[in-house]
Amino acid sequence: MENSTKNKQENSADQPQAYLERPTSPDQGYEIARKALGILKEAGHEARLAGGCVRDRLLGLVPKDYDIATTAHPEAICLAFKQKGVKTVPTGIDHGTITVVMKGVALEVTSLRSDVETDGRRAKVVFGISFREDAARRDFTMNAMYEDEQYGLYDYFGGAEDLSKKVLRFVGDPLLRIREDYLRILRCFRFWARFQFRPDDETLLALKQEANGLAQLSQERVCTEIIQILSEASIENVVEAMLSCGVLEQVLGFRPSLKTIAQIDAYKSITKAERSGARLALLLLEYPRKDELGEYLKAFRLSGRQIQQILLWLVPPSSVNVGKDLATPMQVLDRWQRAWPQQDLTEALAVYQLLYPDASEPRVLAVTEKDFGMRRRQPMPLKGHDLSKDLGLAAGPLLGQLLQHLLESFRNGEWQTQKEGLERAREYLANAGTRPT
Repeated sequence: MENSTKNKQENSADQPQAYLERPTSPDQGYEIARKALGILKEAGHEARLAGGCVRDRLLGLVPKDYDIATTAHPEAICLAFKQKGVKTVPTGIDHGTITVVMKGVALEVTSLRSDVETDGRRAKVVFGISFREDAARRDFTMNAMYEDEQYGLYDYFGGAEDLSKKVLRFVGDPLLRIREDYLRILRCFRFWARFQFRPDDETLLALKQEANGLAQLSQERVCTEIIQILSEASIENVVEAMLSCGVLEQVLGFRPSLKTIAQIDAYKSITKAERSGARLALLLLEYPRKDELGEYLKAFRLSGRQIQQILLWLVPPSSVNVGKDLATPMQVLDRWQRAWPQQDLTEALAVYQLLYPDASEPRVLAVTEKDFGMRRRQPMPLKGHDLSKDLGLAAGPLLGQLLQHLLESFRNGEWQTQKEGLERAREYLANAGTRPT
């Protein structure tokens, strides 16, 4: 009861530093989040929008999601919403987070908290503190702001000014913030890549000093951040800074060259979905143990399809000449088609050309797909059972060889109809010294 009284006293003297504009066309998430603030207020608790959604509102962006910070403890959060018939899920109750589902929108509602202790990965927290103290435990000034139900902005550490100056700055001592959770190193570079906000000198120095702490994190957490960084549009200066701070070498396990990094923005024009894999492939062109790439990528916690795609990009180019023989590049394209949906294959081949600008194979494959892609994807009008029925062939190696020969000649345009294919098969068998029955 004493803590509750103290918090109410602290928060009653807590005044907004500015006011945000009320959106003329608010999105559904914002309207629902405001209703959630009202439900908590009606139950006797103070609540505010918190973190990234407030930042995005100040930047004129529509937030992807909405988080709420409140003086209510987890049990009280659940009670307040259940009394209104609103579904709650205790997704992170040990850390004070309850997911509230209103009209299909999931809101994360979290009790005000402070860290008691941390090991650089996990924190032990206590509840029932002031908004100012809650802000003091957050990572960057731009993520430590709050908005109340009256559009009041609470900005304790100069986040709005840093936004206007496009500066990334940790809340308080950057070394302490990083040591609380080393993933904040990568989050800093991710925000830099996303918003093009540059860290101040003190922040950059801290990132470099604490880079070795990344070794404490799980590969999955690291991979998630790296993939997001590589998916942003213009990142050359970000990745170069990661290299100079020792972060990139710590994450990748080797040191890429500045020459390679200078090519990384050539990929910004391709789709965001392909960017991260393509740029990772670019960096891995210099990986010192090519025969171990498959295992390396597994350790990086990538999906099976992502690994397949990156390995195809990293296959050293070999001589594939179109000439009159289209079968060989078409067979290669078959393997690529299994890794990419048809509509994305052209872009995947464009990435291949970027990776090997002086090699002929990427160009040959791209031209083959462009000029003969429809023929390659057109199903051959002969199947194994047709050959067995009409030529009396049993399943076995000879039938497999014949089907491969027919596929290659079909793709080269040497026959089109089933009748022509059977004639071609008879010729093949006669030359092989085997006559059909």
